[in-house]
Amino acid sequence: MADGKDAADLPASWTDTLSRLGRVGQADATRSIGRRSFLPERSVATAHRRGGSLVVPRAPTTRRFLADEISGRGWSFAERYRLLRQLERGASADSHLAEQVFLGREITVKILRDASDPVQRAALANEARQAGRLTHPNIVTIHDAGDDHLAMRQLRGVGFHEVAGRVATGAATLAEAIEALARAADAVAYAHSRGVLHRDLRPEHLVVGDFGEVWVTGWGHAVELVGEVGAQQARFSDLALVCIGTPAWLAPEAARGEAPRIGPASDLFQLGANVYRLLTGQPPFPAATSWASLALAAAARRPTIAELNPDAPAPLVAACERAMAAEPADRGTVAEFATALRTWLFERSASSEAVRLIAVAGRRLGEATLAAAVAARTDAEAALDLCPGHPGAIAVRDAAVTFLADAALAEGDLNHAAALARSLSGSDQPIAKRIKAEQVARVGRQWWAGVATATAIVVALTAGAAFLAAVVTMPPPPTVVAAQLVAEALALPRPNDPAALPAYWAQRLSLTRRAAALDPESAHAATMVAADTAAWAAVAEPGLARAVQEASAAKPAGGRPR
Repeated sequence: MADGKDAADLPASWTDTLSRLGRVGQADATRSIGRRSFLPERSVATAHRRGGSLVVPRAPTTRRFLADEISGRGWSFAERYRLLRQLERGASADSHLAEQVFLGREITVKILRDASDPVQRAALANEARQAGRLTHPNIVTIHDAGDDHLAMRQLRGVGFHEVAGRVATGAATLAEAIEALARAADAVAYAHSRGVLHRDLRPEHLVVGDFGEVWVTGWGHAVELVGEVGAQQARFSDLALVCIGTPAWLAPEAARGEAPRIGPASDLFQLGANVYRLLTGQPPFPAATSWASLALAAAARRPTIAELNPDAPAPLVAACERAMAAEPADRGTVAEFATALRTWLFERSASSEAVRLIAVAGRRLGEATLAAAVAARTDAEAALDLCPGHPGAIAVRDAAVTFLADAALAEGDLNHAAALARSLSGSDQPIAKRIKAEQVARVGRQWWAGVATATAIVVALTAGAAFLAAVVTMPPPPTVVAAQLVAEALALPRPNDPAALPAYWAQRLSLTRRAAALDPESAHAATMVAADTAAWAAVAEPGLARAVQEASAAKPAGGRPR
């Protein structure tokens, strides 16, 4: 045993347990220890000794002890980790791929090369504390830390400097790199919200994973932020550490060591510097020596993106130049920077989709059918929604609208054709002129048709008026007049005075005679003539009466001579 006692000095139950460990393994052995099956084999081997005997702690203590075992607390470095291979050699530490023995998982272990250097040890401890405070999918997770090492999540990927190189050679797209930077900006904005300032966001500290993951690493120079959000500034425990970082990537205020001005805008400058590297192929302040780079950074002297790459996308240039403004107050916020990057990504994606829609619309126009033209117009308008003012989309839409307007014009539907023509991009389109000419011609035809109709109406009215005038002035037929005279004779009032009777019957006789003369065929008129003559004769002179009666008797009842 480790303390010089041999197994005979231990209680019989423990001797039996230890022997079973060697013979049948951990599972059977742990069942012997009061059903504490959660105890791993190493827990038994490293259990506490009290009074020269091996004592198993009670359940609550055992649970705490198990947690210690999982974290590796109390184990030596060699017991906790098995180094597999070196991944990277940094300025003061080497990164290794390692296996965390208890959990059997692969992690990354960062080990100081000179563990006796207090500055390096302080930086490592600071990185562990600052990164350990942050929980974000784009910030590396810290598993464990010691005086000379730091265990973190395994990162399978490459630094952003390699991503920029791939973009330059065409092995990766600019959009992929910008997307990675936008996600890194999310992580930095989160760190600021938690009161942590990174201060060293050079490309090597932005890792892009094999499957698109993004991690922000290298928190060794991070410091605490104090103050209200929007007015935060870094708090330094040692002013000698104010001007620290990679000179070619430092913000001007950091390069000058202006502690009160160092804050979130300083990190934003370095994020913008990574976009600058993508667009120009160099850091903002390249120089032969670090001191020369530091002098350039302090003076904020750098070429503009337009000078180095006139063809760079304008929205990215604007976002980058704003983020790298010489004055921290002019840079905006990290969140605004991330939004600007994603806006460019969206517009670029929208532009690609618009190009696809335009191509589809062009193929449909080739089918030369109404249905295809309607679909082509819809596709072209969708492309314009994505990219307003896109000349290709406007041209295809106008071609589709012209086709539909031509079809409407051929069918005589001028209103529909005119409505379609109004949606064209220019008023001088040939179809618009044709529709206008047809509208003028139609108005002319309608005017002449109206004139002809009005003329016909006037002629008809004139003829009708003449007919009515003729009808009004035409004398009534003799039979009608005869009937009117008979009615007039019958309507004469008969006087009661005998002396007036001769005049009465004479008037009646005059009327009936005129009626009989107008309508000789009327038996009624002839009968009334005879009757009136007799009545008149009866009241007139006797000789005259006989003559009249004889003359009347000479005619038949119908009024014709025998």
